[in-house]
Amino acid sequence: TAEWILDSGATHHLCTDRNLLFGVEPAKLTIKVANSKTIVASLKGSCLLQITVGVIKRSIQLTNVYYCEQV
Repeated sequence: TAEWILDSGATHHLCTDRNLLFGVEPAKLTIKVANSKTIVASLKGSCLLQITVGVIKRSIQLTNVYYCEQV
């Protein structure tokens, strides 16, 4: 089970686990993070999230999810 942090102020979806992505393609995106440092995304793809709220389960597909090992 992967844990995700929801950030409504984020500019991009970021993921540190390459195995969660599908439809992966090369990407080169430099991202400025909260501490003013920069990280580089090397790939992007889609990710399927399984969300549970109470007893209700839903699947949500995120697109344009960038893979960044350093997050």
